[in-house]
Amino acid sequence: MSKSFRYKEMNRPKGGGSAKTPMLPITLIGDNSFDSFGLIDSGADYSVIPEGIAQLLGLKYDGEKHPTFGIGGSVHCIDSKMQIQIEMDRRKYTIIIPVKVILGKKGDDMPILIGRAVFFDKFEITFMQKQMKFRLKKV
Repeated sequence: MSKSFRYKEMNRPKGGGSAKTPMLPITLIGDNSFDSFGLIDSGADYSVIPEGIAQLLGLKYDGEKHPTFGIGGSVHCIDSKMQIQIEMDRRKYTIIIPVKVILGKKGDDMPILIGRAVFFDKFEITFMQKQMKFRLKKV
């Protein structure tokens, strides 16, 4: 079972303009569930969400605070888990992925990032940059 998705326009933080990126429509599931988009990030080890989204979902993130590093430098985070649902060809796939909750205002400008841990084990992902689309195939 596979499905192709078109890249979506995403505004870069702090006046960085915009770009078309591989944004996957997802449903975030928790105390409050809602539809959103997650940026498929093959360079990220883990998925990342801002603290505000963790609060909306009612995620447990009361573990040890530690730094995490990315292209924007270092930020403080707490490890948690998040349940997401993806719809492909009228079938819904629900998975639980490890997520780093970015603490404080530093995460406010960032999108939801879907990193490799667990997610890339569940789906084969093909990026078709020239066509500005990507394909997910359930494995």
